[in-house]
Amino acid sequence: MKVLVTGASGYLGLNLVKRLIKDEFEVYALTRKPLDFTHVRLHVITADLFDINAKLQGVNIDAVFHTAARINFDESQDSLSQLTRDNIMGTYQLADFIINNGVRKVIHSSSCSVYEEKYNKEEWTSEDSKLRPRNTYAVSKLSSEWILENMLKNSTKELIILRYSSIYGCGQRGGSIVPALIANATKNIDLSLFGSGNRIQDYVYIDDVVESNLKCLNTELEFNTILNIGSGEQVTDLMLAEQIITHWNSNSEIKVLNTSKDPDTYFSYDIKKAADLIGYTPLKLAEGLTLYRKSQELE
Repeated sequence: MKVLVTGASGYLGLNLVKRLIKDEFEVYALTRKPLDFTHVRLHVITADLFDINAKLQGVNIDAVFHTAARINFDESQDSLSQLTRDNIMGTYQLADFIINNGVRKVIHSSSCSVYEEKYNKEEWTSEDSKLRPRNTYAVSKLSSEWILENMLKNSTKELIILRYSSIYGCGQRGGSIVPALIANATKNIDLSLFGSGNRIQDYVYIDDVVESNLKCLNTELEFNTILNIGSGEQVTDLMLAEQIITHWNSNSEIKVLNTSKDPDTYFSYDIKKAADLIGYTPLKLAEGLTLYRKSQELE
């Protein structure tokens, strides 16, 4: 089977490419930056989504994993322009390629940020929860979902939308909370938490995200199936910091700064639909952090 992975040099895209090659798929990797490895079943296309029709002309792709996205939380006009070009117009170009080439299955990487924020810890976010994007990045991700749904409904057999919670794992960029806290813990620097420390988030290990994509590839699903992909575990900022200190045997102390005047948000992610439809069984945070630490030690 020939599969296309967009955003192949990104954190998720690269991990997905390596897993697909391991599972003996023929992989076409679309990326703006060269990859640092080669394989007989890997075809690297160094290009932009806007060049996809020309670069892949005549290649019969069976399935597309759309992981390419600009991640930018700056609310400036320049940022909005970049997000519109890459996440919205880029997805439009990909949809055009999918239609022109008769691709039968599309697995699209989206975000939990498209949902409305919740302030009740007992209220879980399911695929039927209210949509209210939290920032311009989230608006661009929800827009890309709608573009694929509207453009592909008469041509593509399967469209699967995967809405991820906060992904973590070894090799992740340092700007996210998990690697940032780990970096300080390894140096025995205090772990500073803004707000009360009681904010709840869902953290999903990178291998589980990759596995969810493979399960979707190998399962026949209805057009526009939407699945929440997370851990299903409620983790406060304090719990996260405490577990990192434990796993990294750190002498760091936790400093709760209480500088935020905003109320705590409680993001409890309902993953029952993914469990039912694709047999999704993710790791808990403690298990994921154990693997994270082991991966670091092997580097």
